[in-house]
Amino acid sequence: MAEQSEELSENQVNQVDIEIKPVEPDQVKQALTNFAEKMRNEGKTQIYTLLNQPFQWNEPQFILTLTHPVHEDIINEIRQDLLQFIRDEVSNPTIQLSIELKDDTPQQRKLYTNSEKFEYLSQKYPLLKELQERLGLDPDF
Repeated sequence: MAEQSEELSENQVNQVDIEIKPVEPDQVKQALTNFAEKMRNEGKTQIYTLLNQPFQWNEPQFILTLTHPVHEDIINEIRQDLLQFIRDEVSNPTIQLSIELKDDTPQQRKLYTNSEKFEYLSQKYPLLKELQERLGLDPDF
């Protein structure tokens, strides 16, 4: 009989009721802002800047969009602290963080020769071609 009551108490201890509240994007944004301010106050301005990037909310996951793999490494260093802070702020232990890398720099062809540079500029400024013809200029010279 003593063993049954012991098992019962262990089962009761193992069944902790965690209330999971629905989370609004504004709550996550506020928690993220609070954590970013905390980092800024600790002198970690780069983390502050990265956390002020726009994010997407896909419950229960928020997605930070970063532009460089180094930024991902920086966020990964504080990932656990960040998640714990946000989970505590919004009272939801199921929130997850995902990082998405986005390349913002358009890949343009490098301009090496004077002719390539002139062609690029004449496409951008059509009057340049007319000026070249009127003055009889050669861009390769």
